[in-house]
Amino acid sequence: MIVAGDRNQALTIEIVEGELIIRIGVDTLMTAVRGGDEWDDDTMKIVDPDTFAAEIAHALEHNEQEDGTTDVHLAIDKAAMHVAEYGTEAVQFTENRSDD
Repeated sequence: MIVAGDRNQALTIEIVEGELIIRIGVDTLMTAVRGGDEWDDDTMKIVDPDTFAAEIAHALEHNEQEDGTTDVHLAIDKAAMHVAEYGTEAVQFTENRSDD
């Protein structure tokens, strides 16, 4: 059960009334950030988790490459291709498909 305002909410991704909802608690997000490959606890310390989380959210939505894609677009593309290539009845390949 998801409780609004749960700072320890685990990452959940679901479809609700036709919308993809991605949710993670701020404290869980900070744990994920600190566990990232490039994070260095010896030289970096999160002093304001709420502000940092808001800035991460902004970056995910607004930091665009030259073609307008964001990291979220890239993650969705990767997940969609994984599902399509490794089995789903929701995608049908045409006979014109080429495996380049």
